[in-house]
Amino acid sequence: MAPSKPMPLHKPAKRHEGGFTLVEVLVALAVTGLVLASLMQAYASGLRTLSGADYRQTAALIAASLLDESATIELKPGQESGKIMGYAWEREVAEVTPEGWFSRAETDWQPFSVIITVTKDDRPPVRLETLRLGVAR
Repeated sequence: MAPSKPMPLHKPAKRHEGGFTLVEVLVALAVTGLVLASLMQAYASGLRTLSGADYRQTAALIAASLLDESATIELKPGQESGKIMGYAWEREVAEVTPEGWFSRAETDWQPFSVIITVTKDDRPPVRLETLRLGVAR
């Protein structure tokens, strides 16, 4: 019988254990950074879009409210303006007398053009326009 080798007390360490090299970790971090940067850009773009929609909706609600108010006040040609919640508004009222409608002798009613313009800061204005009947003077 051949002489036997003594049994080792511990396992020898493997040279290539499971894991990642430093280069692989750096490449993964770079790719993750690029993906996160593009996601942040998309998120910021969404916030800008939402902010613009919020502005237009609020300005349109203010303009609609002012148009509704013009149905309850005595209409007379001219302009007036003011501020509501940081939004500047202007109401312009003008008499409308298109040919062929009616003559003043036939009715006590007068059509008026009512234009409401609402703005805030340097954003584009929101403008609503309608015709209302008022009492002729």
